[in-house]
Amino acid sequence: MEYIEDQTLTELPAQLSEVEFTEVIFKNIDFKESYITGCLFIDCKFENCNLSNSKFPGCTFRDTSFKSSRVSGINWTEASNLVSFNFDDCQINYSVFLGMNLDNFKCINSQAKGCDFSECSLKNADFSKTDLSETSFHHANLEKASFSDAKQYYIDPSVTKLKDAVFSYPEALSLLNSFKIKIDNLS
Repeated sequence: MEYIEDQTLTELPAQLSEVEFTEVIFKNIDFKESYITGCLFIDCKFENCNLSNSKFPGCTFRDTSFKSSRVSGINWTEASNLVSFNFDDCQINYSVFLGMNLDNFKCINSQAKGCDFSECSLKNADFSKTDLSETSFHHANLEKASFSDAKQYYIDPSVTKLKDAVFSYPEALSLLNSFKIKIDNLS
């Protein structure tokens, strides 16, 4: 396995295999539709990168952050391990996280439209200021998660754990949608 440590990279090949990146900053790189297999990303940062529609089979992401990046259309279930990884001011639209353990996950001030977080453990997750249009949280564990100033989410409290989760008004009223309740006199 090749090792790259403590560097700032501004270009990479479209296909990577068996490389360990530690404390690497990826800046302004277009990874769009890349195939990256068996790589380890430890304490890495992706800034202003485009990873849309890329594949990461067998990759590990540990203590990795994405800032102002496009990370849409990724099936994260193909990765072998995601530990402490977060998004800030990113587009992660149409990404799949189905059934993953994502406790302490952060997706702040981002777009997460059409994502699938069904059956995920998202305890203490933070979705503050994120657009969650058409995103699924079916049978997810959202205990102590924050949806402060998040918008457009649909969460069915009858099949989703929400103990101590935080929501902002008026979006919190959407939690009643699954019960087909109508609320009058809201102005």
